[in-house]
Amino acid sequence: MVVPRFVQWSLADEPVLIYGSGQQRRCFCYVWDVVDAVVGLMNCEQAAGDVYNIGSAEEIAIEALADKIIEMTGSKSKKEFVPYEVAYGMPMEDMMRRAPSLERVKKMTGWEPRTSLTDALQVIIKSIRRRRAGDG
Repeated sequence: MVVPRFVQWSLADEPVLIYGSGQQRRCFCYVWDVVDAVVGLMNCEQAAGDVYNIGSAEEIAIEALADKIIEMTGSKSKKEFVPYEVAYGMPMEDMMRRAPSLERVKKMTGWEPRTSLTDALQVIIKSIRRRRAGDG
């Protein structure tokens, strides 16, 4: 949910709240790419009963994601770092890097994500702008 929150805050020129240091690295995969992977696995008899990672191999630090969204929306938002203890009401340890291994799904179905993070963000920003304007 970090992407829609960052987009909503940026479009409203509100502070973009980054939990922790912002150096945590994540991979974000566009939903239609995930759907294609799931359908491909459903249609592959040999895939039945196995576990597969589905996602993107395009990593980005959370702070860099905030910067990218602020830039793409033309926002005046500033970044604010919130300690995990404040955000979650208790101390928390977070993995600094989460990146899926896509080798199994690619080997089984040939699937790879097709939508870049930038392209996915453009779609999400446009959708949230439309919703904010009352156009759906």
